[in-house]
Amino acid sequence: MLTDKKKEAIKLLASGEMTVQDIAKHLEVSRGTIYYWLKDNEFKTKLEEMNKLRNAYLKQELKDKAGNYIKSLESLSVKSKNDMVKLRALEDLLMHGGWTNEQDININTNNDNANKLLEMWKRKKQESNEDE
Repeated sequence: MLTDKKKEAIKLLASGEMTVQDIAKHLEVSRGTIYYWLKDNEFKTKLEEMNKLRNAYLKQELKDKAGNYIKSLESLSVKSKNDMVKLRALEDLLMHGGWTNEQDININTNNDNANKLLEMWKRKKQESNEDE
């Protein structure tokens, strides 16, 4: 059975916000005690469950914000005054959209600025492939 201190230790470990030493100090136990608990099957199982829940929460949070991140990249790829920033933003959008270095990108757009950026990106990819 998990004691209140063990439950608190699991919560703090899963949060990732404190070191083992800080957790031990907070709970008024030794670091060795925390490491001893980490070997206990029940403790390990609960900690793994908490870590899975935390990871699922963080993944969902990222998914919820992904649209905003993409809009920011789109804005940078068009509005930035720095061509390298535009190029990097465009590259990120294409890579995260599933494009690979091996694929030929044939996109026609009415936006001359976007066409220039695409050509810069293609040249950069060709140069990096030639360097390999």
